[in-house]
Amino acid sequence: MKKVSIRISDGEQELQYLVSPEVAGKLVQQLNQAVFPATMPLPQDFDFTPVSPKYRGLAKYLHEQDAAPVPLTFSQIEDILGEALKPSARKHAAWWANTDSHSQATAWLAVGWKTSELDLARETLVFQKSK
Repeated sequence: MKKVSIRISDGEQELQYLVSPEVAGKLVQQLNQAVFPATMPLPQDFDFTPVSPKYRGLAKYLHEQDAAPVPLTFSQIEDILGEALKPSARKHAAWWANTDSHSQATAWLAVGWKTSELDLARETLVFQKSK
């Protein structure tokens, strides 16, 4: 039986599990419901439809944050997205560039944020409100 690796991190501790694809799908669905419950109304002042569905969760997450810098690990971003980042996100700084020609960047740019302090080795970055 095929197994899928699931990583869960609280920022200090990281756990990794090997589970069936069906269990992985259920876990991701439950995490998405916990982070973005259906009962939580979307902000009425922003239309998320221009943001790629793949990265819409990140746009919604950032839209709900205050103006303070938001440091995140790649694992935390994957938790927000409900799926793994593309391998190029871990290899190329350009993947995190603040340019609207990339669908992932549209997620943060559309809601008024930009990336900074990228550390590919530590798999961390900081989102800051655009001025």
